[in-house]
Amino acid sequence: MSKVLLVDDEHGIRETLGLFLERDGHQVRTVADAPEAIKILASESFDAVVSDIVLPQISGVELLEKIRQVAPYTKVILITGEPTVNTAAQAVRMGAFDYLSKPISREDICKAVKSAIRMKNIEDENRAYKAMLEGEVVEKNRQLFQQERRYSTILDAVPDLIFSIRFDGVINYANREVLKRIRLSREQFGSARISDFVPEKNCSEVSRNLIELARRKNHSEHMLLNLISADDQVFTAETSAIIVEGDDYISEPVVLAVGRDVTERLEMERKVQLEHEKHLALFNRLEEIIWVVDPQTYEVLFVNNALKRKLGFDPVGRRCYEALQGYDKPCHFCKNRELLINSDAPLRYEYYNRALKNHFMASEGLLTWPDGRQVKVSLSFDVTSRLEAEARLMDIMHDIERSNAELEQFAYVASHDLQEPLRKIKSFTELLANRYAEHIDERADKYIHYIVDGTDRMQKLIDDLLTYSRVGTKAQPFSYCRVDALLDQAVSNTQLMINESGASIIRSGMPELICDSVQIVQVFQNLISNAIKFRSEKAPEIRISAEKSDCAWVFSISDNGIGIPQDQQDRIFEIFQRLQLHDEYPGTGIGLAICKKIIERHGGRIWVESEPGKGSTFRFTISELLVSGGVN
Repeated sequence: MSKVLLVDDEHGIRETLGLFLERDGHQVRTVADAPEAIKILASESFDAVVSDIVLPQISGVELLEKIRQVAPYTKVILITGEPTVNTAAQAVRMGAFDYLSKPISREDICKAVKSAIRMKNIEDENRAYKAMLEGEVVEKNRQLFQQERRYSTILDAVPDLIFSIRFDGVINYANREVLKRIRLSREQFGSARISDFVPEKNCSEVSRNLIELARRKNHSEHMLLNLISADDQVFTAETSAIIVEGDDYISEPVVLAVGRDVTERLEMERKVQLEHEKHLALFNRLEEIIWVVDPQTYEVLFVNNALKRKLGFDPVGRRCYEALQGYDKPCHFCKNRELLINSDAPLRYEYYNRALKNHFMASEGLLTWPDGRQVKVSLSFDVTSRLEAEARLMDIMHDIERSNAELEQFAYVASHDLQEPLRKIKSFTELLANRYAEHIDERADKYIHYIVDGTDRMQKLIDDLLTYSRVGTKAQPFSYCRVDALLDQAVSNTQLMINESGASIIRSGMPELICDSVQIVQVFQNLISNAIKFRSEKAPEIRISAEKSDCAWVFSISDNGIGIPQDQQDRIFEIFQRLQLHDEYPGTGIGLAICKKIIERHGGRIWVESEPGKGSTFRFTISELLVSGGVN
């Protein structure tokens, strides 16, 4: 029974692959890390090792190098989590027998292990064969015959391309896979030349490789060999070739070659390279600065044209902190370690570039470079102008806050100072009317009424102005409220008007949301009062509803009143704008302006839809994005 050592730090993968191989008739031993694997290989022999290419202490490629030291004849199959073709190819060049990409099916792992064990058996038998040649001539001849038969049978079962050629290019052996792939038969051994199956443009290259092998001897040559298939299509085989020296039983040295069809792999690599070049071309067209750095060595691998122009030179090959940032050691804001630890999420941060003397916003992530390395790509936006604008805006905001405080103080002082003489005018006028009533004629009495009414209106106007000025400065913080309860309070506050006018209130359910409860009560109260005040001859009918729309609630207050002309519907929300005479409809003309300012503070807007004689519908929105405790 063949023995297989399975190395993977993920328990689930070890268990699954181990079960696949045991069911295929192999004796399997599993370990989680490379040091334990090396320890076991030093004391125990295995036919094959299956290892993850990424391990905690050392990589699968480094493990491969150590396996070659302690168990040089053991075949190694590497497992990769993503199709990093260059890394896998590098591993194969270093001696790995095969590589597989996750997820791995039972068929894939069992087929690869069987092929590896077959190849190990071939190599073991070849070594035994060479040893047998050192014995007695007769015994060696007998054993040679048996070995050749076994050798041919085994090689015919191998799915790789195996063939041998003389230095003049004549093919003297090919296994069944070669015969199947190219138009060659066993009868042509010793006469057909390798050049007969190579595209004409590649013949001179094959000749040069054979000459180089003959010159260097005892050395293997790795090459990409283009061959013409039986259906006249060109495919590429990645081939390893070595010289087998002649002796008493082999008349002359030959080149033994083992190859694998890598046409699809090369096409994939070509597409990856094209994508890579396309991305670099795109990066070069951007005005934002982009660079690619090896996070382990800090080497700059690529910068786009925008960064080259800003720097005035090409920093590729230099350390990023020196060439790009102007430091003599890694930057204090460097995120390489964080990226390597958590490679899934990109990092975003602001930093000051000493070399370019500007502030930047960076977005960084990891990607696989064509040579298989995990590298950091950084995209940086110049935010110097934005930061300067924010600083200017902050200065303006401070000025506005100071101005608002001064205006609030002015409004309070003005209202206090204005109301005091008004109270005196009103009180002395009323005292004059009461004390000298029998001495005052009807005209004088009318004048006194005008004075008192004017002072009342002026006092109400000053109070409304003060209320308007305090919408944003003396408001309460936002809190979570039941709008039904706020509407109840507004209806209660206007109950006397409702009863006197015979108005009916028809309402639907209200939501719960974050708002300034006092100000929302004031909005409902003003709109209900207006619906009653500007009623028609019919008894007022007021409908109040709410509905959800995107990130806000839309509230509607409809009435059957006198309506508003369309050309006046925007004007009514401006301060002191009245459409009717004061004698017909009392008021200061500031109520709707207060409503508008309150709704804008709540991240919404207010508008009216109306036709004269058909009533009006006032609508306003309140944002759902308000934060409890905020003041907006």
